[in-house]
Parts: sequence; C-alpha cells; structure tokens
Amino acid sequence: MGESKLKLLQFARVFLLTIGVSLFIWNPLNKDYTLCMKSKLLILLTTLFILVACNFQSKKTYTEEIKKPQLPPLDSVVINYQDKQPFDTVFHLTGEKVPLSDSLLKDAICISFQDNHVVLHEDFQIEPKKFPVGSNEFICFKDSSIVRTTNYKDSVVNKEIHHLTMHPTIYLNSGTLMVDTSQNRMVFAYTFYRVIQVMDLEAKAVKTLDFEGGNHNKKFAFVMDGPNPNTIYYIDSFAGEDYFYLLYWGNSYKKLIDNAYKGWRKADDGKYEKTQNYQQNMPNIVEQYDWNGNPVGRYLLEGEPVRNVGRFVVDEKGKRFYLLASECYGFNHYLYPSNIMWHESLIAYSF
Repeated sequence: MGESKLKLLQFARVFLLTIGVSLFIWNPLNKDYTLCMKSKLLILLTTLFILVACNFQSKKTYTEEIKKPQLPPLDSVVINYQDKQPFDTVFHLTGEKVPLSDSLLKDAICISFQDNHVVLHEDFQIEPKKFPVGSNEFICFKDSSIVRTTNYKDSVVNKEIHHLTMHPTIYLNSGTLMVDTSQNRMVFAYTFYRVIQVMDLEAKAVKTLDFEGGNHNKKFAFVMDGPNPNTIYYIDSFAGEDYFYLLYWGNSYKKLIDNAYKGWRKADDGKYEKTQNYQQNMPNIVEQYDWNGNPVGRYLLEGEPVRNVGRFVVDEKGKRFYLLASECYGFNHYLYPSNIMWHESLIAYSF
C-alpha cells in the first residue's frame, strides 16, 4: 500500500474518532437514559474497534513497505571484464591498529564478526562454512561441487547443486562460498582463477564474471613455491546484507614470502628488525558487489597483507573493514614458510 493509502487510513481514523465522540456526547430528548447509555457505549466500542483495525493495517503496511526490495531476476550470462575497468574508482584506505595485547594476538589465526564486534579465534572455528537453508539443510562447498546437505535421523544426504568445472583437479577448483537466503543468492569466487559465479539457490541461473576473458593460464596442482607458482586471486570473502565483499590478492604465495624478507636485517640480539629499505608492495584489495554481481566499489587497503583465509570481516553498519594482517619478523629458509615467524595485528579501515 502506497503513501496515498496511508494518508487515507489516517484520515479515516480521525473521522471515525470525531463521529464517535460526537455521538457519545449527543443526548437526544425524550429517550430512555439506560437505553441511551447502552447505545452510546456500543457506538464507542465499535469506533474503538475500527480504529484499532485501521491502526493494525497501517502498521502492517508500513512493515511491508520497509522490507528489503527484491533483486531483479538473474540471467545466465558470461560477462567478460578482461582489459576493462568495471569499478569507477579505486579508494585508497589507510588503516589503524586496534589496540590488543600481544598475548591475545599471538595465537589468533582467524577472526569473525559477531554481535557487532570482531572476535579472534585460536582455531578455524568458522571453517568450513555451512549455510543453513532450512531446519535440517545446509549449503556448502565440497570437493568440486556446491551441495545441499540434508541431515536425517540416521543419515546425511548430499545433493549436488552446481559443479565447478574450471579445472579437473579438485584443489584448483577451490574458492570461497557465500549464501544469502533472503536474496535467493549464492556466490562462488575461485581462488586460482579471477572468476566469480553468482547463482540462485538452485543454480538454475548462473551469472559468470570472468576477468580473464576465458584466457586462463595453465595451473599447476599444489604448486605454491617454485618458478611458476599459481596466482591467488580471491583469498577470502564476507557476505553482507545488501552486498558481498571479496578479498583480492592477484599475487602468488611465494611473492608474499619473498616480500617478507626484503628490508629486514638480523640485529645483534638475534632478532630481526626493519631497515629503511623495507616496503610492503602487496596491499590487500577489497571488491564490493551487489547480490546480482554488479560491481559497486574497489578499495585498496594500505599496510601488511593477510596471509591466510579467515582473516577478513566487514562491519557494514559501522562502515569498516577488519583484517588480521601479518608482518614477518624472522625466518629460517624461504622454502619452508612454516618456519617464518609472524606478528599479527588487527587493522581497521573506515570506508
């Protein structure tokens, strides 16, 4: 119901209230007093009943009008963004460290956003991601498929919704999945391909955003170090109410490790410290899209990189990105990244 009908309801309430009060005050001559009072009471109760009904209808109408607007229908189409700039502007953001104790950050390996604040975890409590779509059903990413999992009393049934076909190797079909049941949307962003797929919950319509124009370089299974390491494109994601956000790298993990060594020197006490040659040239980039896959904004976050999944969240109400960023402060040998010593910092970026 539109604004004009709401005004009509307001006018009706005022009119009925005026008539009811007038009839209640009116005292006809030569009428039985008891009968007159009964009539007035009936008129008053009827007026109040109608007013309550009108008020309930107007509240119901207002609630209906502020509901989230439905997205336009999703078309199955491949959009080629190769050599194009779908984002009008790239916003450069400088972050601030959130003051936290070193002991709290020491064992933190991932973060989540709960009850309007960031929570640090010592293990991957938020992985793997399972998205409830019913009382006993979930949508999740499994091997090279997006599946709907139904839990029965004595069994679990997996039904494939969408098969990922970018590479025959399961590992190279990895990526990050987001689901919004209120929008009837799910999104999969590949890790090793700059490709995003936006779908309805049944994958009847699949919209593909291809930033490589179908010209995908040959990938090497499980190659993280070496002369031709795989490029990591989308390392993490966050599903918001009106938008989804992707954390973009566009570099290899080997480059992250190599950059970690530049500009450090070993001090007399055996610890590593920065020199004037230190520079961080692998910034984090956030891409923002609506739930139909339309580009909205791109943000370059200055500072230390995120080195793993589960370290990126968004506070949409507070308009802030949070990263659990990593800074190297010691290492043994570049072929063994697990021996590198890192210092974690929680960084907030206002956008």
